[in-house]
Amino acid sequence: MSVIGFDSAGLASLPVSADLGEPLARRAVTRALVIGVNTYEDERLRSLNYPLRDAGTVLETLTEPLGKEPPFRGEAGPKDRRATPEAILEATARLLDGLARGDHAVLFLAGHGMQDRNGRFYFATSATDPTDLEHTALPFDRLAALFERSEARITILLDACHSGAAGTGSFTTNDDLANSLAALRSNLTVLAAAKGRQESLGRREMGGLFTNAIVSVLGKERDRYDHNHNGRIEASELYRGVKTLVFAASEGKQTPWIINSRLVGDYALF
Repeated sequence: MSVIGFDSAGLASLPVSADLGEPLARRAVTRALVIGVNTYEDERLRSLNYPLRDAGTVLETLTEPLGKEPPFRGEAGPKDRRATPEAILEATARLLDGLARGDHAVLFLAGHGMQDRNGRFYFATSATDPTDLEHTALPFDRLAALFERSEARITILLDACHSGAAGTGSFTTNDDLANSLAALRSNLTVLAAAKGRQESLGRREMGGLFTNAIVSVLGKERDRYDHNHNGRIEASELYRGVKTLVFAASEGKQTPWIINSRLVGDYALF
């Protein structure tokens, strides 16, 4: 629960949040979908090393049992060349199907994010032609239409800022993508891998820095980042942990950031 105070002039306080525990009336449904694209057929889009590996790592982390059962029911989405725009949309529709208010869906997207000359945003797939994004890439507004029809809480882990698209004239930033998603009329949280025109970085031994930080905060070092020791990772805890780890590992070259829509104060995510 989050409380905001207003004075007679209409000035608002910062939200004050309290954890009231899980509701007793209904057990929330939690689902996760991960999608990564490494391979790009057009030579103007550099193929990537880590998205497929990162997607598998995030799925494993989200579905690893914390108690008697996994917190999330996870699905690996269509991979690489099989991750066509229609296949991604179908998988996302399955993710959201039947979810109600209080349920939670997580979507992890790793690959190239792009933008056309009209300002429309896209997720590039293996067959994407940078000069014909409309017909060969996945428009984010088609994903947005699915999100807006759902009353569930939706969390997007967005890693779509890579240098391989920078020379195409269609390169976009995680800021652009995240802000466009946060404008939706959805209960949405977006954690983006980088700020501005920073690149998403990685290392051979660990994969993407962003994914490695998520794994630490939600998995192997969870207790360290659960600052209020309530067994859940709030949005603030997720953001602080991931940002601190990525910023340090990249020596300040990459800074994750978080934005939300229709959600007030702090709230449990994982």
